[in-house]
Amino acid sequence: VELPPALTEEDFDSVTAEQLTLVEFFSPYCSHCKQLAPVWEQAYSISQEEQENLGISMRQVNCVESGDLCERESIYYYPNLRLYAPVEGDSGTVGKHIDTFPRGMTRTAGNFKKYLISSVAEFKSGYANILSVSEELDVDLGLKLVAGEADEPYFVALFSSTNEQYKNGFPESCQDCVEHKQIWEKLSVLVMSESRTAHLNCHSHPVLCKQLGFPSLADPGKFLAPRYIMFVPKEVGRIRFDYPTEADINAASMKAFVSKLSRNCKYDEISPHDLLDLNVITPRLPENFQGIGYPLSNKMTLVFSYDKSTVTPEDKAIMPYLLEMATLLPFDIDLYTSSGKKFEEVIEKESKALVDYINQDETFAKRSFDRKMFLSTSLTLRPTLYIFKEHSLVPVVFQTFALEDIRMPHKIRKWVQKNMKPMFGELTPSNYKSYFIQSSVKSKDDRNDRVAITFVNSDKPKELEDILFSVSMVSHQYHYEKQEYYYQKLLKEREIKDADVAKLKEKNADSAIVIERMRKLIQHLFYRDDVAFTYIDLARFPALADNLGLNIDGKEYVAGDTLVVSNALSVYWDQNLEGTQLRFTPQQFREILKYLLDTNLVSGQKPNKLSSKLVNSPFHRHLRFFDVIHQFGFFGYVFAFIITY
Repeated sequence: VELPPALTEEDFDSVTAEQLTLVEFFSPYCSHCKQLAPVWEQAYSISQEEQENLGISMRQVNCVESGDLCERESIYYYPNLRLYAPVEGDSGTVGKHIDTFPRGMTRTAGNFKKYLISSVAEFKSGYANILSVSEELDVDLGLKLVAGEADEPYFVALFSSTNEQYKNGFPESCQDCVEHKQIWEKLSVLVMSESRTAHLNCHSHPVLCKQLGFPSLADPGKFLAPRYIMFVPKEVGRIRFDYPTEADINAASMKAFVSKLSRNCKYDEISPHDLLDLNVITPRLPENFQGIGYPLSNKMTLVFSYDKSTVTPEDKAIMPYLLEMATLLPFDIDLYTSSGKKFEEVIEKESKALVDYINQDETFAKRSFDRKMFLSTSLTLRPTLYIFKEHSLVPVVFQTFALEDIRMPHKIRKWVQKNMKPMFGELTPSNYKSYFIQSSVKSKDDRNDRVAITFVNSDKPKELEDILFSVSMVSHQYHYEKQEYYYQKLLKEREIKDADVAKLKEKNADSAIVIERMRKLIQHLFYRDDVAFTYIDLARFPALADNLGLNIDGKEYVAGDTLVVSNALSVYWDQNLEGTQLRFTPQQFREILKYLLDTNLVSGQKPNKLSSKLVNSPFHRHLRFFDVIHQFGFFGYVFAFIITY
């Protein structure tokens, strides 16, 4: 079968606006493209029936001949495999990039065919009933999965039913069984390009179900909600990952779980140059956000960086923990390993670009790159961890000063949970818990962390772009000013320490006392007082702030209004230093953040100018003084009663 002609700038938009289209952007000089060419041709040939019957096509773009088109579509590496779908725009139906061929999926003709089918099931209305590809799990396959001997990931559903009931119909006593089966069968098609799927009917295989830890599902007198388990090859370092019981049971949430696990469990090796190609590491940010596209893509990358000559199996044992954390967080996270030696250079370039970026703002006091401050916040031993974020010039470094640091899962878990958030991302009902933590588990480094929330309206694109650009600018400026603040404190404490040691030596103090003072550690506090920058889209979630208890005065928030919230979700600030509604103007908002960091950083303002409000306060705004008592619960009221009487 002959391939269709390559698309050009003349026909690309019209073709992708007609139907789902998988497009390969390639260069004839790219070695990877040459390797893919026969596979692509075979995939096109064996999927002719599916393309015709399901309404999806495979096309190519030669980026040497159509360079302007590839630049317009932001093609930074080859081959780039993208899925386009018709969507309604202001000027009619247009083709929009909606998905990318999975990174963790081997590029074979069969897998391309699977991806076409699953894409139709996910993105094309009217094709939700494509036949399920879930296998019926028997004892032999179950034992193979439990032992980690499968060659590829398997996502397994455990139903409280018999094989016959699953095939021919559930009893009336199980009203939800049909719905759960429908979700599962749709999911099996959606993830077929990334993972195999199988279902275990626990009433037919009670022993296996009990061995997997679900004896209640094996009880023939009960019909319970299914449970879900992902099994991966034992080479991953951990075989089983359970789908969280508190997570939503819907095809979209479960697909995200499967997709992240299946692509990240391979621990792909990557270089700094590869991350540049993927646009996760960036040499600069745009001067404005015109045409940036919404909703924002906010990909993040977690990299385990190591030295081939010194890394040990004990060091790499942290990988399954990282895999679990990356999977459970509600963000788009890729996990890689790297033995590349140029991350320090890349991070320094980004740090210099950060200074150039924040200096664009005429209202911001100009800064210059401080190499000593840079080294104090980025110097580390290897193995270590790096986090890179899209739309960000602020890489995050897990600074290790002892070899055992990388072998401490609890320490790394805290670091990942604290830092694995977009530079500025949308706050939604499904991800807000990742921004706010329970006060009972807060550490000293978390105590003064905050979440900045700006309201936007995606129905007003120009206003949206302007606000998001301002959020980007202030988020980078605050990061720099906070680092600068703690770096100066660090230098001051070092001066005091050196002076103390000098005085002890002048007094001929005992050498043990001198050594003890010299050994006293000066803490690096660069990760305190972090601010996570977010926005709430009023067009999508108009009641979210109210539901979180962030509107105790009954206001009607509009685009540009801003709140600062403690990350324990206990108090919030909604006014500027003049006592009026806080709006997201960069200069005004910077002052608020600096004031909360240290009141001395804002000249001419009194500490009592800025007052917080209690989240979910039960009192009327004229009785707001009771909030202080209410924060201490029962004991607060008892103390108030004693003082009063």
